Parts: sequence; structure tokens; C-alpha cells
Amino acid sequence: MTPNILKALLEAQKKVEGAPKDGTNSYHNYNYTTAEEMITICRKALADAGLVVYRPAWKYTPATELSPPGIECQMVLAHSASGEAETYTYNFPAIPEKGRPLDKAVAAALPALHAPTAASLGPA
Repeated sequence: MTPNILKALLEAQKKVEGAPKDGTNSYHNYNYTTAEEMITICRKALADAGLVVYRPAWKYTPATELSPPGIECQMVLAHSASGEAETYTYNFPAIPEKGRPLDKAVAAALPALHAPTAASLGPA
């Protein structure tokens, strides 16, 4: 990771103290922070530090004998002042099930793909 991105990421981490649990899983009876809430909180912290995260590409990967269907996503973390950027590739399962056909499983997986980036902003 470049020094400018690392310094800005540290600034962003210092601004994120925690996230409210704005979602409820009524089946398993617990509260959680939704992906949308995490994205909102992290996007602000990143922007305030001069960083931007974006997804230039993603593709559906069908199931194989060894892995479930999923999404392969490319994410870019860029520093606006220096123009430096780091590119990462993440894989996330998109598993259809009762009440969630494949198109809905893919749609649900896409916001979750921000989680690895958002997780790096956890409390400093």
C-alpha cells in the first residue's frame, strides 16, 4: 500500500468509532448493522480523508464442484490528492435459496462486497 493511501486510511479509521445496529434478523432474533449503513459511514470517513472506493467491474461466477456460485468483484481504493490507487479483487457467494432466486442472491451480494473495505475502517 502506498504511503499516501496508508496515511489517509489511518485518518479515516480514527473517525469511525462504531455503527448503529439498524437492522433486525427476526428469524434468528438479533440486531445487526446493515451493509447500507456501513457503506454510508465508511464512505463519509473515506471522503473526509481524501479517499474514494469504487467498483469498476464485477462478474458472476457459476458454481463448480468445489465452490458455490458467486460474484468476483474488483474494488479500487484511490487517494484523490496524489492520484495513487490500489486494486483488490474479492469473491463473495451468491447462493440462491427458497425465497431468494439467483438474481436476488446476486443483488444481495453486491453491497456485501464493500464489507472487506469497510471492515478495514473499523475502530482504530
